[in-house]
Amino acid sequence: NEEAKAYTYILGDIVLGRARDLSTADSTFTINGSAWKKGTTDDGSFGYQSLEFTYVNPFSWAPSTPDGPYLVTSLDIFDDDGTELKVEDQTTPLSVMQNYASFATAACVYWDWQENDGIGD
Repeated sequence: NEEAKAYTYILGDIVLGRARDLSTADSTFTINGSAWKKGTTDDGSFGYQSLEFTYVNPFSWAPSTPDGPYLVTSLDIFDDDGTELKVEDQTTPLSVMQNYASFATAACVYWDWQENDGIGD
């Protein structure tokens, strides 16, 4: 696995990386299963992008959005050629935001950023 690159931007943090095994790629997420691990004879690697919105709430337009504090995470996985790979219907659930401990009330929501011409759904 290649060491990830982290950047801070106006909304939060971006982590970009490449890995041959997504179960050990980064401390912030885990995706298990043979589909997410390249064999020793396989070419290429996976790319990943993790966006953490911590400074500005990207859902602030919604009337029911809480004041904060908040943490919104988006994780995207890519094939070696840059094609986005869908991560769905996993036998073992993926784990995101595993570098945070939360003892408060929280809501976990799936938001598809690509739906509805990029407006989300």
